[in-house]
Amino acid sequence: RPTLKRLSEAHVTDLLASQRSELSPEDRLSIARLADGSPGRALSLADDDGLGLYRALIALMMHLPSPPVPAIHAFGDLLARNGAEEKFRTATELMSWWIGRLARSGARGQGEPAPIIPEEQGCGARLLGAAGVDRWIEVWEKINRLSDQTDRLNLDRKQALLSMFHALQGAMKT
Repeated sequence: RPTLKRLSEAHVTDLLASQRSELSPEDRLSIARLADGSPGRALSLADDDGLGLYRALIALMMHLPSPPVPAIHAFGDLLARNGAEEKFRTATELMSWWIGRLARSGARGQGEPAPIIPEEQGCGARLLGAAGVDRWIEVWEKINRLSDQTDRLNLDRKQALLSMFHALQGAMKT
């Protein structure tokens, strides 16, 4: 039974160049890395401002354990607007993906995962140094659970995001 393999970063970047030529080469590469070998995911991230959401998440996570509260609320307001359900899903998927990647890299003893955007350099190493892999796995589980419940039960998206950041902060305090 044949299995589908992930496409290389170069293939996904080439696809983005042909399908979303308005993106800069740097943005195409970052989106290709976020897509993790999935061309459909890359196009979806390009269309849904996934890279912008990722940059906003990283900007907040760089300040952990004390991210600027007004910035978290502003991000929550953006994701809680009417019609922003897909933005919320994308943002929480990216957060979950990033934390999962951090935990896997830490569990393998590889340290910080390679940065997707230059602004995140050092963030993963700092977070891994502040809390063990087991704590990051707990946070990953909580973020996934909150995201799923928010989607299924139509819960307040801003409150869910605030709870997710509370979980991120909590991982570093214990």
